[in-house]
Amino acid sequence: MFVAKNRLAIFEVRLGIHDLTNMPLPIGRYYAKYRLQGTTGATPKKSIKHHAVYWEYQARHRVEMIIGKDGLLSSCMLVVKVKREERQGKSSTMGVLNLDLSQYAALPNEVSRRYLLEDSKVNSNIRISVNMSLLEECDPFRTPPINRAQFLSELDEIATDFSCPGGPDVSSTTANSHSSHTTSLHKSGIPTTLSNGESRSFLPIDDSDLEDLAPFKRSAKKNDDIIDNLFSKPRIRPLAAVHPKQRAT
Repeated sequence: MFVAKNRLAIFEVRLGIHDLTNMPLPIGRYYAKYRLQGTTGATPKKSIKHHAVYWEYQARHRVEMIIGKDGLLSSCMLVVKVKREERQGKSSTMGVLNLDLSQYAALPNEVSRRYLLEDSKVNSNIRISVNMSLLEECDPFRTPPINRAQFLSELDEIATDFSCPGGPDVSSTTANSHSSHTTSLHKSGIPTTLSNGESRSFLPIDDSDLEDLAPFKRSAKKNDDIIDNLFSKPRIRPLAAVHPKQRAT
């Protein structure tokens, strides 16, 4: 199918597959195999350490997405399969992650998130980072809304990171991950330089979704109040003095 050059958005994707956490099994060797627009790759095979597997795998790929007549980017699926090494060179699939990279195309910074594995019998999660850079000039476009049901909340991520001692410091790879549902690219906004030295500008990302954390803040305050009530000194009402004769009756 012929597509005009101005309707073709070409990106460089810097992909990171960092670790797998909350593994119930104490032993085993695991690796992640992925597919992105006809290209494939895989992390090295690593053993479990403190119920987690650390790969810190990095790769770069060139991807193309079509800008629809309505300005919406076409999907660009990243499929990651977590494999467990079996005997005689065989492997079994522990879970799958299907990530649409078109949802992250308008973000100016790297996004690093923990995602729940799909089609999995265990409650493990995998940390993926994505950084997308536009390589060539194209028409303005909009991105689909990010599927927030796929990744853990900020509070869950903090709890998961603290539960995995001995692993690498993932905080250094975490960047701003807030997004806008329908972000358009124009010539005014955040300045960005393309790989060929040409300058472009992006609209700033709307961070109004930070209000989604309000329920977590209210829950945390409620939990603090319960703990204070449990450990505070109880107030005992003093008994009135009773005469010995009245006590006998």
